[in-house]
Amino acid sequence: MQFFQQYTFQPSNCQWSNPIRFGAPKADITSAFKQRKILFLGDSHARYAYDLLMDIYAGEWDTYLKAPAIKDLIKTTTFGPTVLDFYWEPVLQEVRIELNCSIVAQYDTVVLGAGQHNAILIPEDKKEHAHQYTLRAWEQLIHKLAQKLSPATCPGQRMPKVIWMGNPARIVRIEPAANSSWLDARSSRRIRLYDEIAWDQFKTLPGAARVDMFALSQPFVNDFKDMLHMRHTDGVAALLQDVHEKIRPTEPAYMHLEQTR
Repeated sequence: MQFFQQYTFQPSNCQWSNPIRFGAPKADITSAFKQRKILFLGDSHARYAYDLLMDIYAGEWDTYLKAPAIKDLIKTTTFGPTVLDFYWEPVLQEVRIELNCSIVAQYDTVVLGAGQHNAILIPEDKKEHAHQYTLRAWEQLIHKLAQKLSPATCPGQRMPKVIWMGNPARIVRIEPAANSSWLDARSSRRIRLYDEIAWDQFKTLPGAARVDMFALSQPFVNDFKDMLHMRHTDGVAALLQDVHEKIRPTEPAYMHLEQTR
C-alpha cells in the first residue's frame, strides 16, 4: 500500500518492489541506495518530478507538499553513492548537454520528459522556441535522440536505461495565453500524440521503460492550480512512486552493452 496526502495508491496489476511511505525519514529511504548516476532531462514537468523526488529522498515532506518552483537550469543532488542530475532542455534540443557517447557513458539511467514546449513558438526566443513542431518534426527529433541512446551508436560501451515520462494532460483554456506574442498550439490531443510517437521510438531501446505522466495526470487536470502543472494534485504521488520504481536507486545499475564485432 502507498500512502500520500491522506489517500492510498496501489496499481491493480503489480506490487511496488520498494514503496515510499509518506513522512518517512531520509535514512529509511536512502540508506540502501547503490552507486548510481541518473540524469533527468526535459521541461518544467520533468523538473518538478526531479525536485519533488529529491524532496522525498531528503525526507523534506513539508517542501514536497508546497512544491515550490525552483527554476535552476542545471541541478545536482547526491544521496550517498547515488548522484541525480537535472538539465533544463524544454524542447529536447540538447542546448545545455549533448548526449554524445562520452556524456552518455557517465549515466546508468536517463529520464526524459517533454512535449508541451515543442508546440509553442515564442518570437523572442529564437534559440529554443523558433518554431512549432509538426508531428513529423517531433518524430524526427525523438528518432535522433533515440539513436544517440542506442547501444549501436557507441559499440563496446555500456549504455543507460531510458525512461520516457512525456508530459501531463492539458486543461481546456478559456482565456488567452499569458503572453499574447506566443503562438501556442498545446492541447491534450497533441500532447498525447507526441507522447505515443516518442514512446514508439524509445521502447525499442534495451531496458526502456515508460512512466505515463499523461494518464496519471488526466483525472486531476481540473485541479492544476496554475492550469499547467500537476504538482499540487494527488496524481503526483503516483507519478513519483512510478519514477522511483523504474529508476530503482536501491539496485545495481542496469547497463546494456552492444558487443563489438
